[in-house]
Amino acid sequence: MSVQEAKTRRAEVKVAVAMVQHNVPFAVADHFSPLYKECFRDSPTAQGFKSASTKTTCLINEAVAPHFKKELVMKMRENPFTLVTDGSNDTDEKQPRFRRLVDAFSNPLTEVYLLFYQATLPVFTLLNLLFQRERSSIFQLHGEVKCKG
Repeated sequence: MSVQEAKTRRAEVKVAVAMVQHNVPFAVADHFSPLYKECFRDSPTAQGFKSASTKTTCLINEAVAPHFKKELVMKMRENPFTLVTDGSNDTDEKQPRFRRLVDAFSNPLTEVYLLFYQATLPVFTLLNLLFQRERSSIFQLHGEVKCKG
């Protein structure tokens, strides 16, 4: 693959990723190749750009998505995470779920609880990672704990 072909492939991937980021239907990609060729006649990258909806779909599903999925899995292994959603954008104050949230966040102790949680989470995360190791890590903890008699 020549340097110019590599630049063109890179442009095709960047356009495909931008379409996903902005939720643009892949059918729009059918119009990009002719448009780029017409608008950027002096650009060899634009002249070589050939990524319609089928190729764009393939780029995302077969190349880009697996990369980001692998990256996400690695991040999820390193840090705690949670998935909390009900898919609703209804914020009617009469709903019990919304009322419970309003009650919880109007309580001044909620801020204290959240600050405590924020301060202790890194310690518990590190401890959890120590316990998940394949090798025993008790010798590491032994040096940290001082017994007073």
